[in-house]
Amino acid sequence: MKKIISAFLLVLIFGIGNAQSIDQQLVQAAYDGDEQLVKNLLAKGANPNTTDQNGYPPLIYACAYGYQGIAEALIKKRAKVADKYNEVYPMMAAVNNNNTKIIELLVKSGAYVNCKDKDGYTPLMLAAQEGYDASVLFLLKKGANVNAETKQGHTALSIAIQNGHTTTVKHLLNAKPRKNGYSNQAHSPYNTAKHLKKEKELKLLKNYGMKKTFGRPTFKIMAGIGGQAATHDMLGVYQIGLNESVYNFDLILYFSRNIDSAFKFVRTDNRTYNSLYNLGLNLSKNFGIIPTPIGKVGLFIDGFANSSYGRNDYLQKRKTQILYGAGGGLYLGGDMLMFKLGYDRVLTPTSRFATNRISFSAYIKFFTLNKSKAGYKYADKTLFMI
Repeated sequence: MKKIISAFLLVLIFGIGNAQSIDQQLVQAAYDGDEQLVKNLLAKGANPNTTDQNGYPPLIYACAYGYQGIAEALIKKRAKVADKYNEVYPMMAAVNNNNTKIIELLVKSGAYVNCKDKDGYTPLMLAAQEGYDASVLFLLKKGANVNAETKQGHTALSIAIQNGHTTTVKHLLNAKPRKNGYSNQAHSPYNTAKHLKKEKELKLLKNYGMKKTFGRPTFKIMAGIGGQAATHDMLGVYQIGLNESVYNFDLILYFSRNIDSAFKFVRTDNRTYNSLYNLGLNLSKNFGIIPTPIGKVGLFIDGFANSSYGRNDYLQKRKTQILYGAGGGLYLGGDMLMFKLGYDRVLTPTSRFATNRISFSAYIKFFTLNKSKAGYKYADKTLFMI
């Protein structure tokens, strides 16, 4: 009886060890490119999705080294083509080898052509980085997104420009990428070519219709307080607005109301208003900015238009008034706070007279919907090391 049990345990232990060795043998055979051994091991029941100590399955090695027959055998046994292994997709490994036949095989088997790694790189970007035109053309044909961006704001086009792949740039331009609206202005295709002095690529971009871009708008919701002195009357307000930074201008849509109804608004034609509500737009441009320990200091010019609704003390009724004007002043700002001291010339459509206004405002930018980035950084992606 003891002999029977011992024999059974030996068979069981040997069987388990053999099963484990078959899976590891499969990974090693794929790494070595031994197609026949891979097929034999798969026929014996080896797991096509097993991974080695590096976290890679056999399919990653087959794609990375261009072993088409091995890739076909693994996929036939239901190797996972859309999964990510240690930040590497089989599709990216195939692109790294510039093997369009394996790429096509993966796409037909369900691989996603626009997959992204943790840094936001797509297969098209990797192909563009290396100048693999055959892979670029095939991926574009299969629906690769030419406008996809990395976390730094690089696109396949800007990456191709950075690496001087002129032919690749032409292929990507034929895919009709957007001409502007990039999240990082420093990494837009045009600015990349300009920064790196890529004259051939810059000429192609100009012919396509691209020009210097300023990135997508930066939207900030702001709350602020301020005071305005105009024609010897004071206005105290609190306001909340939406600030959009685009083309190096600040556009503020704001709503405001008097802090105290005793404060009176601009006197126009001997009429004063209080209990005012204001809805308006302010467009300003900062220049001469100097960084300091307390923030950026400089000058600004601005223009504004707003509609004010409130009670007219003189006429004892409510009335709406339109104001517009332009001016400038001193600016102090940081990432969260902004202070302005300005002088404006205020006009109304119904009056020939202008009002001089000195204003002070302080804003807190308490929520950012989208933050543009600045500063050029090279895109240099190493897929994985074996």
